[in-house]
Amino acid sequence: MARARLDQIRRAELVDAAARAIAEDGLERATVARIAARAEISPGIVHHYFGDKQGLIEATMRDLRRPISIAYLNAIKAGTPRLSAAVAAHLDPAILTPARAAAWTACALKAPYEPGLARILAASRCRQEAAFRQGFIEAFPDTDDPAYLARRLAVAVDGLWFAVATREGGLEGSEGLDELAPYLSP
Repeated sequence: MARARLDQIRRAELVDAAARAIAEDGLERATVARIAARAEISPGIVHHYFGDKQGLIEATMRDLRRPISIAYLNAIKAGTPRLSAAVAAHLDPAILTPARAAAWTACALKAPYEPGLARILAASRCRQEAAFRQGFIEAFPDTDDPAYLARRLAVAVDGLWFAVATREGGLEGSEGLDELAPYLSP
């Protein structure tokens, strides 16, 4: 049991170090050696847990958006309407940080060229659109095409993530909510 716990801790440390390295140095310069140095472990450990840099990058990309799902589900359990919960989870300032947005954006930009990253991006978008679609159905039951609205909202939210990644000083999640509020009614 203790060994499994140590493995989980090591994996989490490496994923966190990879996210920081990608955010600060870019995906190309975030080498296994640099990531391992940030985690204060040997590069061989990266290979032990993830096989290669690509495996670590894929694990990192999956991890970058995981807090959104957790925040969304917690808000739903607390009785928050689905659309509000989904938008708030995607734009939560504790989740949508400049570093997280920069790392996600760097990985997403490589998705057209890396099948593993493309699958992760597609799965993330699918979950995102499903949450938005269900939110529109709940909030606006007479809406003709909630899937269309969900796709448009997903694009807007992704644009805000990109803005946080690239705008000097970062964009705050509360600014993102203010930007989207006028568009949340069909």
